[in-house]
Amino acid sequence: MGHDAYRLPPDPHREGVEGYRALGSDGAHVGEVVALNRTRNGLVLLVAPGSEPESLVAVTLGAVSAVDDRAETIALDSDALAGPRIECAAVAAGGAAVVRAIPVELLRLVDREDGAEQFTPARWLAALVLGVVSGVSLLVVYVAIGALGGAASWALLAVPVLLLAASGAMLLRGLEGSVAAKLRLVPASLFGYTPRER
Repeated sequence: MGHDAYRLPPDPHREGVEGYRALGSDGAHVGEVVALNRTRNGLVLLVAPGSEPESLVAVTLGAVSAVDDRAETIALDSDALAGPRIECAAVAAGGAAVVRAIPVELLRLVDREDGAEQFTPARWLAALVLGVVSGVSLLVVYVAIGALGGAASWALLAVPVLLLAASGAMLLRGLEGSVAAKLRLVPASLFGYTPRER
């Protein structure tokens, strides 16, 4: 694929994986990710090798072994930078090919601590839908209590409460960090402040 198929970011502000350090198979720093492009052949990282910062190498997703979004590093296979060099000056800036977020294909390669499971967008959606259902069921239960009357009907409140608890548990499970850190996010989200790091 020729250099005209690739594009650089339209501005120096870094987004997504732009600026991530590229690491070799031995963990050594071998370059820096300049851009992420979506081409007809799939996702391609444009990496500036450390030895030749004025040139780029197109690295396909198959040559990426791991992504660390905390340390902002991308681990590459040993021969990932063996491809032909592309002069930076020959690559245009901007265009639909530039991906300025971290797509799902790369998120699957993110290393999670303690073997934590990747929380997919579908699971986030399921947790949010469960929360909405709990809110709607609360209205239904309110009407049912009024219609049925009696102390026993108040037991129906357990249904929306359990649904809401399940939704909250799913949302907290998708967050990284200790249980205490996750619980500190609950009041922070409700009252709009940033929880203090400990």
